[in-house]
Parts: sequence; C-alpha cells; structure tokens
Amino acid sequence: MNLEEQHPNVYIILVNYGNWKDTANCLQSIESCYNGLSIIIVDVCNLYHSFRFLLELTTNLSHNRYKIVEQKENMGFAAACNLGLKTITEKHPDSFIWILNNDTTINTETIPNLIRCFKNNLENRTAFIGSLILDYSDRNLIQYAGGYIDKKWAIIKVLKEGENLSKVNLPEEVTTDWVMGASMFFHSSIINEIGFMPEDYFLYYEDIEWSLQAIRKGYNNIVSTKSHVYHKQGSSTGLKYSTGQSFNPISAKYYYSNYLKFFARNFPIKLNTARFMLIKKILRQFLSLNFRHSAIILEALVNQLKSHGTRD
Repeated sequence: MNLEEQHPNVYIILVNYGNWKDTANCLQSIESCYNGLSIIIVDVCNLYHSFRFLLELTTNLSHNRYKIVEQKENMGFAAACNLGLKTITEKHPDSFIWILNNDTTINTETIPNLIRCFKNNLENRTAFIGSLILDYSDRNLIQYAGGYIDKKWAIIKVLKEGENLSKVNLPEEVTTDWVMGASMFFHSSIINEIGFMPEDYFLYYEDIEWSLQAIRKGYNNIVSTKSHVYHKQGSSTGLKYSTGQSFNPISAKYYYSNYLKFFARNFPIKLNTARFMLIKKILRQFLSLNFRHSAIILEALVNQLKSHGTRD
C-alpha cells in the first residue's frame, strides 16, 4: 500500500441507472478536483440510452480517465458496485477505491480529506471512511454524519440527520458503526478480509451489512466530517427519509424488507423487537392516512414472518 505519493491513485465507482444527467453533473464536479483519479461508471440496463450519452460525455472530458462498464440486467446496487470493484481489483490490486453515488457532487477538499483521514488512521485498522453527506439543495442540511446500530431497540440511527451544519460542532473524525454507501472510501486490500459488498439486499442495507462485517473482523469505520458530499437524496429511488418528501412503493418495499433481513441475519435475538418497531410504524402511517405506505410495511412484515416460519 503506497501512501508516500502526494496524489495516490484513486478509483471512483459510479453506478448509473437511467439518471445519466445526475452522473454528468457529478462528473463535472469531479473533473477539476484531484489529480490521479480514474472513474469506473457501471451503466445498468442502458435506460433511456444512457450508455450512449455517457460515452459522449466522457469522450468530451478527460476520456482516458474513464471506463464505462455495461451491466445488462439490474441485479441491485451492490452487484453493480461489485462489477466495478472486480474491474479495478483484477488489474490494480493495490489501490484506493471510492464508491460514490452518481446523484452527488463534491468540492476540491472532498477527496484530499478522505485520503488525509486514511493516512491519520493507518494504525487503527480502518476499513471504510465516509463523508459528511449534505443536502444538494440546502448545503447546511445534514443527511448523514455517521450512524450506529441501536441493538436494544432495533433502530438504525443516522447521526445529526436533519440538523443544520452551521449550528452543530462536529469533530473532524467520527467513529461510526456504518458508512453510508453514497460515499465509501477504502483501500482495495479490505476486500481480501471481508469480501465484496453483499448482493442479496438488492437495495438498501448492503452498506450497513458490509460495514458490520468489517467491524467483526476487527476494523473501525470513520466519517471524515471535513470531506463534504452534496447528495440529491432520492434522485434514483424516490425516497427521502430525512425530509419526509416523496414516496416510492418499490424502493420502500426493499427498505422495510431489508431492515428485517438485516436484524434476522445479524441480531436474531432482536428480530421480534424489529417486528414490533414496524408494527408501530404501520399504525403511525395508517393514522396519518398514508394507507399505501402502511400496506407496504405490513406486506414486508408478513412476508418476513412467512419466510421465517418456512425456515423453522
């Protein structure tokens, strides 16, 4: 692992699923930010002829820095990320990798602060380093500043979510149970320890599961709060949990189903608590007249109970 270079090579993985205009916006913010970048774009299903548009875009930019990988079938976020990871690790096994959401933008200090954080924690067995995720439209609105798994109440907690950046005092580094998949920075060697991103979640919770696997191998996860990423939350999925805006039934189905899957797999003793928490949410949504939302949560709960009963 060569950290002596002033500008170590960093490979960025972007997953594009139809919304190529967001990807273009993201790439434009990356272009002038850092030397030594290579970008792998995994284009899923070529929706709206996105492959052609991305090819034209990257040709007009610094095209030698870009590689577009086609994935014909949508097998989920983790599978797309893993396709990019395998593309990198097969040819560049000693490299830094940054999984970055395509519906984000960055500034000139985003990447240097990730690298600086990694260097500062070489002795601390650091697996993943995340960024402070801020809202794209309101850059003082925090979407994510770290997170922890509340095993007592089966809650996945996001730190400082919805708070104003100018009104909170954040340390430069925050130890976290999990790093959000919108920005995950790591050295490729960690894959040899914990494997690739788990693919069976399809959407949501794969980043939490992966981070937890690292912790169980004796690693730490950190958020560098000086590394800022501006996120158009819900651009791809339609879900905006921090603001309560928008609702996408398909995405919500994965969100709640994978919540139960995560606790059934990792903390089975707390599975009943997780079920109880969803029952409470069903009632809240129903009383708020959000009948479609409550029905989707109920469906996730019933399906999990059925599958659990089948395994028993």
